[in-house]
Amino acid sequence: MNSEDESPRLGYLLQVTAVLGLSASGGLTVLFALVDIAEGARAAGLAVFTAVGLASSVELAREAIKALTRPPPPPPPPPPEGVHIYERRADAQRDIADALARQARLGAGLIITCGVSLREILHFGRWQHDGVSLLHVLSDELHKHNNIVTWDMLLLDPDSLEGDRRMIYEGTGQTTADIRTSVANYDQQFGALSKRIRLSLYCIRPFVFAVITQEVAFEQRYLSAPPHVPYFGCYGDLRPVLRFPAGSRRYEELLAELIDFRDKDCTLHVP
Repeated sequence: MNSEDESPRLGYLLQVTAVLGLSASGGLTVLFALVDIAEGARAAGLAVFTAVGLASSVELAREAIKALTRPPPPPPPPPPEGVHIYERRADAQRDIADALARQARLGAGLIITCGVSLREILHFGRWQHDGVSLLHVLSDELHKHNNIVTWDMLLLDPDSLEGDRRMIYEGTGQTTADIRTSVANYDQQFGALSKRIRLSLYCIRPFVFAVITQEVAFEQRYLSAPPHVPYFGCYGDLRPVLRFPAGSRRYEELLAELIDFRDKDCTLHVP
């Protein structure tokens, strides 16, 4: 058989056959033998079948060789400079908690957080900073007399249709209860600071988990389906978390998007 077309790719076949437990020569022998057998059988007018099902004709045998000797796809391009990618939200936990605590201790500046319940931040004992519940750390710092940090929290309205839908999607029966706990903790911890620590509720389909401080932004987009699809709405922790430094284009875009969302689609909660 003529194997000139396959010769530039033999290096890749060596890797593939090694993974399959075949020697390099064994892998080539098996595949090329299939082609030779198929060609001979075709000349004799016989149907061709192979025990391993790799080919049932000359064409299928050649396709098997091409598939096994095809170069691997190129690696994905690196993220833009300054961008960090976390596979899951839990992987970003320490950096998000550190950024929030750092901003609170500065005593000035802006924080914006958006999510469904933000239970990682607004529930006691969920996320920690230096071994202490993050909510305790933020509450203690933001209550200091000289602290002028402003913080906008954007949560899904637990009484909304989207709140009920989200609870169905998550399948835990806890979604709206988690939101109510977050609202109650806000009232208890920050109600007296409501002029600069504000909680707002929205009723549209959740679209992002985001945390923005003066120096960094974290963004995790929810998966979403068209609104008419009944049980395939947004999903939470199924996409990576991206971190952008302040001053980057994506930081500015996300900040503008959330401020616009707060002003147009959210209702201020009164403690």
